[in-house]
Amino acid sequence: MRAFCAIYTAWAYSQGFFRQDGHKLLGMSPHKEMANALAQRFVPQDPNDLLIRTRAWQNANISDHPLYNGDLKAAIKGITAKAVVMPSSTDQHFWSDDNRDEVEVMTNAEFKEIPSIWGHVAPSGSDAEARIFMDDAISELIR
Repeated sequence: MRAFCAIYTAWAYSQGFFRQDGHKLLGMSPHKEMANALAQRFVPQDPNDLLIRTRAWQNANISDHPLYNGDLKAAIKGITAKAVVMPSSTDQHFWSDDNRDEVEVMTNAEFKEIPSIWGHVAPSGSDAEARIFMDDAISELIR
């Protein structure tokens, strides 16, 4: 779990975050202290939980259903709920270009990219500007 945290630290935040000394916003050194902070969250967890989540990320496929017969575009189009899809502009896990393409197919969704150097963790609430952006978008969605 500690090895995961050491590696994940580099992926959780964007290159821009590190280039702009974003770690200073957290009051930490760029890697070791950030990895230790993640370890406080992840090490107490059962490692099997992480393995199961990883397996779900690798194998989840909404088109793997008789209704869609493997057609991902049809499955995405089948999502009719009113939605706002908000990826971070610097997420290294889930690229906003993929979400932009998905929203183009969805019948009732809007794409709003979170402008943030915080990468994958931008939606976590640590980035005050991202939090305001998301709150505004969610408020607009439910109005």
